[in-house]
Amino acid sequence: MAKPAAGVGPQFPQVVVLFGATGDLARRKLLPGLFHLASAGFIPGCRVIGVSLDAMDAPGFRAAARSALEEFGSRKVSDDDWQSFAASLDYVPWAAGPAALRSAVEAAQRAIGSESRRLHYVSVPPSAALSAVRMLGEAGLVENSRVIMEKPFGTDLASAVALNKALRDLKDRMPISVELDRRPAEQFRLRADHQLTQKITNDDHQRHALEHRADADRRDRESRGRRRRDDRPRGKLRQQP
Repeated sequence: MAKPAAGVGPQFPQVVVLFGATGDLARRKLLPGLFHLASAGFIPGCRVIGVSLDAMDAPGFRAAARSALEEFGSRKVSDDDWQSFAASLDYVPWAAGPAALRSAVEAAQRAIGSESRRLHYVSVPPSAALSAVRMLGEAGLVENSRVIMEKPFGTDLASAVALNKALRDLKDRMPISVELDRRPAEQFRLRADHQLTQKITNDDHQRHALEHRADADRRDRESRGRRRRDDRPRGKLRQQP
């Protein structure tokens, strides 16, 4: 595979913490995308730490990643590229908690052996997003980090406001991007490369997310109101003489 030109890609090696690492989006798009980034040389020295509810270990996660590449990857996986990528993979069950996640991230940084940055990709159901954000804060994995969050942003307006508040508590120390479009990481390389190499403004992303959620709630209320009106019993028609 051709290597990118000098200066393309992030300035520093990356530790990617992938929440929802065994989910459908990760299998179909994110893991194949990360493999492409790593094997093409866009993120040299990359280490990937999967986090999910599944009780598995690192070898189990590597087996799941290989299966995802075989099923959904767009290119044939060479043995050399796979061995290099597999060596970069680690896994922390969500139940292991913040301390275990921090330990895995620190081990990944030591393996890189030079200055690095962290990218946290939150690809979980909206009901779990706030827990993921809190876990990052409790693990002390905020500095030198960025977060990408998949939509939908919360389950309703109240949960979106709570999630927004949690993000604002972190935003002064960690840039945050909320993916509001409906492309499910179709171009992970473009997304991740942008987040790894560019500074972004967070307020507009988060304001847009709240407006999007409020608008969705309004449409849902209007739809329920129309259904209730349609379901109201009609009066009996008066019989014609």
